[in-house]
Amino acid sequence: MAGSGLHQMPMTTSFSNHDVLKRIHDVIPSIREIKEIGGTAGMSIGIMKYGEIIYEDHLGFADVGSQQVVESGTRYPIGSITKSFVAATIAQLVHEGRLEWHKPITTYLPELSSAVGPMPTNQLTLVDLLSHQTGLPSFDVVWLGANNEINVPKEFTTAFCKHMPPLYPARSKWVYNNWM
Repeated sequence: MAGSGLHQMPMTTSFSNHDVLKRIHDVIPSIREIKEIGGTAGMSIGIMKYGEIIYEDHLGFADVGSQQVVESGTRYPIGSITKSFVAATIAQLVHEGRLEWHKPITTYLPELSSAVGPMPTNQLTLVDLLSHQTGLPSFDVVWLGANNEINVPKEFTTAFCKHMPPLYPARSKWVYNNWM
């Protein structure tokens, strides 16, 4: 990055658990206030450090009507925010040389390569999947029910994807897709 004007930030900073907990306790009142202002019924906060949970808190209700409080097992429909987590993780793996943006997705998911259906898996890349350029339909109504219940268990996702017919040729059109 020499001469680019960009400076690399250190990837990790060492904070003791005490430092982290103090920072969290200092910011919790603001989080509670924002939760109230935004009308959020309930939320959970968790912080892990090296695989160990060092902080966990639950605020509000999982179900306001029945006054069921939020707890560790509360499931949240967090929706598409997971896409940014996946993209950041993939970018890190590309940076480390463990993945490549433009290799066929079957390089990393060989179980898709035996597709007997119409999905063009040998053409699709990580870029296609992350940019919604697969040409495949979303099929949200098939796999996700009206109350966020999962209609297609995760162990069937690959099989379902293998037989999903494309709406358009790969890279020809943007189609929002929660499967890929």
